[in-house]
Amino acid sequence: MPWADRGKNVSRGWINIPCPFCGDDPSAHMGIHEDTGRYSCLRDPEHHGGDPVRLVQKLVPPGPAARRVAVALIEDWRTVTVAERETPEPSGLRWADFAPAWHAQVYVDYLGGRGFNDPVRTIQRFDLRRAPAGRWAARLLLPLYGADGTVRGWTGRAVRAGAEPPYLAEGDSTLLAGVLSGTALVVVEGPVDALKINSALAGSLSDISAVALAGKALTYGRLNAIADRRPRHVLVCLDRDVKPVTAWQIAGQLGAACRVLVPEVNIKMLGLPEGYGDPGELPEDAVVPWLLDR
Repeated sequence: MPWADRGKNVSRGWINIPCPFCGDDPSAHMGIHEDTGRYSCLRDPEHHGGDPVRLVQKLVPPGPAARRVAVALIEDWRTVTVAERETPEPSGLRWADFAPAWHAQVYVDYLGGRGFNDPVRTIQRFDLRRAPAGRWAARLLLPLYGADGTVRGWTGRAVRAGAEPPYLAEGDSTLLAGVLSGTALVVVEGPVDALKINSALAGSLSDISAVALAGKALTYGRLNAIADRRPRHVLVCLDRDVKPVTAWQIAGQLGAACRVLVPEVNIKMLGLPEGYGDPGELPEDAVVPWLLDR
């Protein structure tokens, strides 16, 4: 589809495309705000809105999965554009270039403060790493896995209070943080949430593992990566501040994708114990009883 970010009738910070609601727009009368996703048509004031999903849904092939595809495309676009803005040139770093995180006390203390019983053991078991300098310094590095189970990227969690953004990532939106094993998957929001669950489950419930969305949306790539594992049970537990409609939408997307390969898959929303904002806040000893009580 043709588009323009400059020229006649294009305001700064907007992108213009032919209006999909007009159906016969020979030029670019639909403006989309790059930061907010708001859109409006210069020809017909009725063609406007603040939900970019509705607009993208109009542009993809119709069908029951149109909204899911629209959500995934938008998240993929945001992932790519943010990465491009933050790292205009490839860093050239590889996972092997980073040192084990347990060599530096700040990372051990960080996990201890997050309720991990044995931070050094957790770091060793899940191959957490660190960088002595540069962009990844002062960030606990967690591996991101591809569909083949190999490390294809990483995400860095800031360990210093107030550091922004909390997470940085190297890799595309098909990669998953966590452990993809067993017939039951717990889908959470943050990589440290998944780490807490997997650390608690190690040597206990081997048939359950946790993976992270790395945000409040499900990219098309991660959706496929989860579905390709053919889980028989999927437990969705997002942070307490996530709107219920968002959580249910993600559960619906997972259900639709997983049932293609495993028709009998069971999708369930998993609530947090009272007083906790996300799974990563749970004491490690409380994780297994919480899951068994599901």
